[in-house]
Amino acid sequence: MQATNIGLDLQSIAINKQSEQLELSRNGQVDERFKNAVEHLGHEKEPIILGGIVELHQIAKEDKDKYAAVVFNILTSFVRSNLKVKNKVDENFSPTIAQTIIDFLFKNEGLILYADLKANLSFCNLLSLDLSNSKFIKADFSFSLIPSEISNVDFSNSKFGKTEFTISKIKNTTFKGSDFHECFFNLCEFDDVDFSDSEMKVQKFISSKFYNVKFENSNLYEIDFILCHFDDLFLDKSVVLHSKFFGSNFINSFFTNSELTNVDFLASGFSLTFFNSDCFNCNFSGVRSKYDSEFIELEDIKNNIGLNTDKDVIKVLEKNLFEKCIWDNLKNQDYLEIEKEFNLAEENWKKKYELPKIKELD
Repeated sequence: MQATNIGLDLQSIAINKQSEQLELSRNGQVDERFKNAVEHLGHEKEPIILGGIVELHQIAKEDKDKYAAVVFNILTSFVRSNLKVKNKVDENFSPTIAQTIIDFLFKNEGLILYADLKANLSFCNLLSLDLSNSKFIKADFSFSLIPSEISNVDFSNSKFGKTEFTISKIKNTTFKGSDFHECFFNLCEFDDVDFSDSEMKVQKFISSKFYNVKFENSNLYEIDFILCHFDDLFLDKSVVLHSKFFGSNFINSFFTNSELTNVDFLASGFSLTFFNSDCFNCNFSGVRSKYDSEFIELEDIKNNIGLNTDKDVIKVLEKNLFEKCIWDNLKNQDYLEIEKEFNLAEENWKKKYELPKIKELD
């Protein structure tokens, strides 16, 4: 029996050593696969690059604890390197490659595999990509160009600094808890979008449309809405400071339980819009019934010069407070101020998009 036990012990030790050797061998094989996959990213042929991306994703699935974060950072870095905003798009770099990475990291099983990892997608030209049906939690999109069509996207707690949204259609999307700073929205359309718990500073929205948009527990500072259209706007428990709603439309909208200080509603139109907030030093000069068109033009504003301000177009609830607010008729100098703000924003936008084209020709 003693001899048998000794034999069993020796056999057990041998099996453990064999298992350790197999594990070391397996780890060595995985490490070799990982090394080869990373090298494939630098290849000139698209199929080989795609194969490297697929292999890295597979390795992350097999050993999440060891490889998921590493693979995530490598692939997002690869996107940043090849889709730089300031560089001319490389004709040899197919958008299929970047799209594959987006699909693996931010859709389907990637939402679990790479959960809680923060993506750095700053300084990226993402215009050629489809970001719809994705989740970018706590991502950084600073200085990036956003695609023209987005739907069913979760941008919660993300960062947007000097990000460009131009001629974008954004639908069924949330920006809850996100931070916006000096972003530019030109000719955009928002449909069922949630900006709740967000921080917005020094933003410009030009000729944009908002349908069923929510700002709840949000802070808006120095935000310019120029010739914008709002239908079913819900602004609740928010703070709005030093902001402008120049020549904008408000239909079926609510300003409730909020603080509005130094907010300018110059020449704006209202229909079934309710105020139940504290308004301090706000300018309601030239307010009128809503404009007929959702696309408001400077000529529409100009036609209101000298007309009586219609206070009754705003539905005031019991708790609303207007303190030191202005209700004058629209003057020519008011129109000139709106025209100046609009033209300046348009000029700055054109300069931004014309300069790169000139450089490319050179």
